[in-house]
Amino acid sequence: EDKIKIIPYPCHPVLLGDKVRSREKLGLPLDKKIILNYGIGVYRHLHLLPKIERLNVKYPLIFLVITDHSDWFDLWDAARKRYKFVKLIRASVHNKELYSYLHASDALLIHKDSAEAVVVASTVYLCLGSGCPIVTHATNFVETLDRELMKYSGDPTPRLIEVFEEMETYRVTVNKALEYAENHSSSVIATRIKELLL
Repeated sequence: EDKIKIIPYPCHPVLLGDKVRSREKLGLPLDKKIILNYGIGVYRHLHLLPKIERLNVKYPLIFLVITDHSDWFDLWDAARKRYKFVKLIRASVHNKELYSYLHASDALLIHKDSAEAVVVASTVYLCLGSGCPIVTHATNFVETLDRELMKYSGDPTPRLIEVFEEMETYRVTVNKALEYAENHSSSVIATRIKELLL
């Protein structure tokens, strides 16, 4: 045991932005809620669209999907013909651009089922410091985090409503996420590794 050291996964440094300015820069509307879904795992969210559609009745929204994976792009291209609130962008976003989209969004939605292994949701750690709340499926990918995320079991819409209404849980989540990202930034974790090796 004395030879085992556990160092947490690092976070992207805190980087806050302005929602209105980010939306104007990206050509996104100011009068709608925006739920962001990006990356290679965007296909995992398709089954949530009927629930999001019902949410769209009360809260006009955009479900913003960003991917450069051809198969998933084609899948979402077909889906948006049925679900008009889906906005699809074919792109591979780097951190700076990703953070612009996070600043423009009301929530980042991440849905992953549990894995039969010790796993970590690297996307969560990349995005915690953006100020955009992360609404995520409660699985072993995020079991080491608690109030830093807005977790759901089956239906994400109650958590999304908390975000849209800026309820207390939403405010606590954003503050806890920023605090965690600050305390676990890449530079802090690098220092801990350096201290361990010296």
